[in-house]
Amino acid sequence: MRWAIWNRSARSVSPSIQRGRAPNVERPPARGIAGSSAALFPVIRNVSKPDLSQRHGGNLVDGASTWAQAAVGSGPVHGMVRSARRGAGGLGDSAECARAANGVPPLARVYRWRKFFAGLAFLASLGSCDFIESQLAPKARLEPRWETHDAAAVATIDHSAWGEFLNVHVSRGADGIARVDYSRVTKSSQEQLATYISELSATPISRFNRCEQLAYWVNLYNALTVDLVLSRFPIDSILDIDISPGLLEFGPWDKVIAEVEGQPLSLNDIEHRILRPIWQDARIHYALNCAALGCPNLQRKPFTAAKAERMLESAAREFINSKRGVRIEDNRLVVSKIYNWFSSDFGGNHDAVISHLTAYASPALAEALIEFRGIDSFEYDWRLNDAQSR
Repeated sequence: MRWAIWNRSARSVSPSIQRGRAPNVERPPARGIAGSSAALFPVIRNVSKPDLSQRHGGNLVDGASTWAQAAVGSGPVHGMVRSARRGAGGLGDSAECARAANGVPPLARVYRWRKFFAGLAFLASLGSCDFIESQLAPKARLEPRWETHDAAAVATIDHSAWGEFLNVHVSRGADGIARVDYSRVTKSSQEQLATYISELSATPISRFNRCEQLAYWVNLYNALTVDLVLSRFPIDSILDIDISPGLLEFGPWDKVIAEVEGQPLSLNDIEHRILRPIWQDARIHYALNCAALGCPNLQRKPFTAAKAERMLESAAREFINSKRGVRIEDNRLVVSKIYNWFSSDFGGNHDAVISHLTAYASPALAEALIEFRGIDSFEYDWRLNDAQSR
């Protein structure tokens, strides 16, 4: 679901371009709300582990423009550079082998790192880190083959196994956050979850109607996420599951972890190639859980075709009326980074986001939101939604 540029705000120090448990990153203090462009140039030092509550994101590459793809060594421009380098007048494999034998870094690696730092320099020149994050967040791009459905179909999909798992292992704390008791999930329960996921993967989903498909994809996404965390537990954050391919991709979201109708799928495929572009419903963001405290709650009941509409409405109200979604402090409006990363789904600007928030806010919060003409800050807590870490 998510992606990462991690920056330092006036309240915390957190890592920048980092993989897994690499050294922490310290940056200069932020400049105003937007932060400093210098924040993208870290000073790497062996210091204490970062505060996960200030991490911001997952995939830097998906959704980037062509220049960004070229800068990080991927995409069509980089492909042309590679082809040109291998063409007439370029260095062949034998020359590269000779460089390696002499202890000289391969030219491809040199070029890649030059592009990497050039990309950082260009991103920094844009200024606002919030703006950069919003531009580089994954965009909704439809994979046409998943549009297939049978509007007349009446068959249903059984999600009771997922419901049993949620009922036993998910609980809500006094702070309103739903957490998973990962450490107490038995081997038997984990095997039952794996069986449920396998059964979903074997389901010919194109033969079902749209309502069944919506529940199917939401439940599959959430079940895959929980199963992924269980396979790596104990961890402090889902960002520690750094299995996505690519130099600037973080976390697990771009790793292929499922197959449906013969098509390999990642979590990002489910969210950004299927759910967002097909349903075009901002409330989808309240249904998906990425195993982070800052994410909308993992519901204790599975989504079903019959209850999906009510559950989406309830999840939207629940999140917006929580401190993770919206809060006002010192006359400043602070909202979840979800509304920055996926601003286009909520109207594309601050006024539209505030209108969306107001529509689901409690009377007191709605009245307070009327006074704001912009959003002052975006925040997100990437710590794991683990029941034992309260």
